[in-house]
Amino acid sequence: MHFTKFLLVVQAAATAIALALEPRGPGDIQLTREEHEAIFNGSPSDWTEDPNFKPDVPEQQRPATANDLSKRYIKANNINFGTRSVHDCRERTGIQRDVKVLAEIPFETDDGPNQVLRVTWSNALNVDRFDPLPIVTVPGNAASTTITAIHDFCLMNPTTSPPTRCLYQLRQPFTLGFDRTRMHNNIYLTPPNPQRPTMHEVCIRADECPAGRVFLECSTRTYGAIPRGE
Repeated sequence: MHFTKFLLVVQAAATAIALALEPRGPGDIQLTREEHEAIFNGSPSDWTEDPNFKPDVPEQQRPATANDLSKRYIKANNINFGTRSVHDCRERTGIQRDVKVLAEIPFETDDGPNQVLRVTWSNALNVDRFDPLPIVTVPGNAASTTITAIHDFCLMNPTTSPPTRCLYQLRQPFTLGFDRTRMHNNIYLTPPNPQRPTMHEVCIRADECPAGRVFLECSTRTYGAIPRGE
C-alpha cells in the first residue's frame, strides 16, 4: 500500500515537472516537427534581433555610473574586461555573444586597513542588469567579490507564420580580486576571472517575444576572455 502511494506521488511529480518545462502557454502556436527541423537546419542568417524587445530591468539593477559619487572617492583604478561565449540551444545553435564591462573602485586613502569599498560597474556592452546590484559594498578584509552580468535579448525567425521568437538570458559571472598595498592603504583591482556563463532559451510562435515562461538551459560550447584591445 505504501509503495502504491509512493509510485503515484512520483508519477504526479514527474507530470508536474514535464508541464513546468513546457515553454508554451495558452494561445501559443506550437511548431510542427517539419518547421522545427527547417529552422534548426536553416541558416543562422534567418535570425534577426527583434527591434521591439525591451528588457524589463529594475532601475537599481541597471548599469551604474560613478557620476553620483564624490570626486575624491574616485581613483584612477579601473579596468575594462569582458568575455565571448558560444552557446547551442534547442532552436538556435552557435549563438555568439560578448559581454564587456568597466569596473571602477572608488575609495579613500585615510580610512585604515579595514576600509569598506564600493565597486562600481559601468559602461556595459550587452549587459542589461547586474545581480545583485551594479554597486557592491565590499568589506575591508575581503579578498574578492563576484558579480553576475545579465544580458537579455530576443531573436526572431520569419520562416514561420507567425514568426518564431526566442527569448534568451545570458548570465556571466565575474570574480574580482583586490590587491591591498601598504602605501597609503590603497586597494587595487586585479585582473578579473570570468566564470562559466549560462544561457537559457524559450521559444514560441507569436507576434511578441515570450515573457513569464520557463527557460530551457542551453549548452555552453566555448567561452573565454576577450583579448585586450577588442
